[in-house]
Amino acid sequence: KKHRIFHYLCPPLRNARNNPVGVGIVLSFFVLLGIISGYHLIKKREHKDRIFGLTMLFWLFFTFVGCNTKTFKLPIGLFAYRFWALFAIPASMLAAEATLECTASMNKVLKKLFLITVVASVLWTSAYPKFITNTYNWSWGAFWFSSAEMRGYLWLRYNLHPNTKVFAYIDNLFVIGHDMRSDYWSMKYKESFKDAMIFEPLRLRDILLENDFEYVIIGGREINRFGMEVICNRVESIKESNLFELVFEINDSSWIFKVL
Repeated sequence: KKHRIFHYLCPPLRNARNNPVGVGIVLSFFVLLGIISGYHLIKKREHKDRIFGLTMLFWLFFTFVGCNTKTFKLPIGLFAYRFWALFAIPASMLAAEATLECTASMNKVLKKLFLITVVASVLWTSAYPKFITNTYNWSWGAFWFSSAEMRGYLWLRYNLHPNTKVFAYIDNLFVIGHDMRSDYWSMKYKESFKDAMIFEPLRLRDILLENDFEYVIIGGREINRFGMEVICNRVESIKESNLFELVFEINDSSWIFKVL
C-alpha cells in the first residue's frame, strides 16, 4: 500500500498487528533532528561515532525506501509494510541521539521537564495507537471464512480424541491442524472421494466407513466453493438420511456429523 505523510505523523488505530504502520508526530520530529545529529556524528573525529552515524543514516534511508516502494513506484519491492519494523530501529536510535543533543546544554531542572514532556508526548502520539492496535478484538484469522467455521474446528479439538478420522470436503489441512486425521494424500482417499459432493448420503456413509472415517465437517470453505444453496441442500439430505448424527451446528454456517 502507499504510505502517505499522515501514516508517519498519525499512526492509524486500526493497524497491522505484526508490523504496525506509522511513527507519530513527536517521534517523527525527533527523527528529523536525528538525521542532523547523524550528520554531526559523521563529521566527528572519533571513528566509532562516524561508523555509528553512517550506519544509522544508511539504515534509515534503506528502510524508508523499503516502506515506500509502491509510494515511489519503484521497479522492485519486497513486502513494503514489513519494512516498518526495520525502519523503527534506526528511527529510534537517531531520535534518541537528537534528544541527547537537545538536552546537552540544559540545566538539571529544565532537562527533567523537557524529558518528561517528550516521553509523555511519545506515549500519547506513538505508544497509544500501538496499544489500541494490540488490544482491540482480533478477527478469527487469515485463513478462516467466519468465526462460526473456526468454532466448528475447535469443537473437534475439544470433544474428540486426537487422531479421530474426520472428513472435510475441502482443505483437510484444517482437520489435521486440530489434531484429527484425514490421510487425504493417499491414493485410496483420492479415488474414494473424487466428486464426493455429489454422493448420495448412503454412498457417502459407506465410503466413509470403508475408509475408517468417523465424522464429517462442513463449513465456510464448502459454502465459499459450492455456494450456500448447494451446501444447505447437502446438509438437509444428510440430516434426513438418518445415516448420520448431527453433533454440532451453527445455523447456516457450520455442521459436524457423526457417521452411524
